[in-house]
Amino acid sequence: DPKPSNERQMISKEEVLNYVKNSSDECFIIGGACIYNEYLPYCSNLYITEVNGEFDADTFFPEFDKSLYNRVSLGFNEENDLTYEFVKYEKIIVDELSAGMLVCSAGIGSGYL
Repeated sequence: DPKPSNERQMISKEEVLNYVKNSSDECFIIGGACIYNEYLPYCSNLYITEVNGEFDADTFFPEFDKSLYNRVSLGFNEENDLTYEFVKYEKIIVDELSAGMLVCSAGIGSGYL
């Protein structure tokens, strides 16, 4: 399968951060847990699906200080007896670490589905 023209594969953290710093595009980090933990301090925005409910899970999105972000609801949905909300967390003060357009995209709740 050919890669989309805007898809990039990078090997090192330095390579990723350098690319983001020099890009005007929004660049997405799409987990797993280790990747989220590594890049969360560098993200200016978080796009998160918050699922209401309790789930048996062993992997979770990392805790983050929600007071550092403005929370913007992007919509609600209900499917298969689950309710969930699409949320964007926008960093209030963008520091040198998160000055690029790096964002995390994840689903969270009491656990992953």
